[in-house]
Amino acid sequence: MHRIRSPEVSRSPERLALQEIDHSPTLRRALGRWDLTAIGVNQVIGVSIFLLPSQIAGVIGAWGPIGVAVVGLTSLSVALCFAELASRFEGTGGPYLYTRHAFGDFFGFEVGWMQWFTRAASQSAVMAGTAVALGYYWPAIDAGWRRALLIVALSAAHTWINIRGIRQGAWVINALTIAKLMPLAIFIIVGVWYVEPARLTRLPPLTVRQALGGALLLIFMYGGYEVVPVPGGETIDPRRDVPFALVATILSVTAVMTLAQAVAQGVLPDLSRHSTPVADAAAVFLGAGGALLVGAGSIVSMTGNNAG
Repeated sequence: MHRIRSPEVSRSPERLALQEIDHSPTLRRALGRWDLTAIGVNQVIGVSIFLLPSQIAGVIGAWGPIGVAVVGLTSLSVALCFAELASRFEGTGGPYLYTRHAFGDFFGFEVGWMQWFTRAASQSAVMAGTAVALGYYWPAIDAGWRRALLIVALSAAHTWINIRGIRQGAWVINALTIAKLMPLAIFIIVGVWYVEPARLTRLPPLTVRQALGGALLLIFMYGGYEVVPVPGGETIDPRRDVPFALVATILSVTAVMTLAQAVAQGVLPDLSRHSTPVADAAAVFLGAGGALLVGAGSIVSMTGNNAG
């Protein structure tokens, strides 16, 4: 007699991801492609865009806007790798999920742990930065019990929003993303008319040390888009929407950050000496109200960065 062998269960990443979803009935698929794009933009455009233009100018000079654009295109190549992987999975976890299925539980655990650790460390740093930013308008908030109360209150608010549900969290992130982009849009649209072209076109020779130093700053500036695939298990059509959101995130933030760097550098002749470069540049062509608007935008940006 011939024994009939049962077909082997597929061990492909797609099958494993689907099995994982089947065992996670509490996850609600409510995120669309634009929700994911807002998450990505929200993570990349945090506080760096408001503070780093002066440091970038100090390292690579007039090459600043070009450097921002080049690293943006380089980041796109990495995002496309994430997009290819995302098109094969439907579960939650992003880099953790991909690593676990490719290399096993141990390496997946290591990547997942580092994801958590970097997010926790980043959140604490941004929370502290929020207190510093608010301290510019109300000095007492950045010291003693008021500072501690502010940080605890913001953390509690973020926690409450996420406990409410994925849809409510997405609404908040979408609103904060729009709110942070509006001051930047005004800064770029108005500021482009005040740019001195000579400050952007006189390109001195660039040394290897300068290029590497600038690249390090800019790679940090573009960090954050890797979180887009993480809520794949809560996305309506993750195989289509996650790749779309990854590419849309990089293209949009590259445009915004390149133009913001160009405006700041084209308006301020001594950009590298300014600790709040975007706000100081806005003050030149928008007055004190413009600086206040950008300052408020930076606070919203930091708040949104932690919310996502």
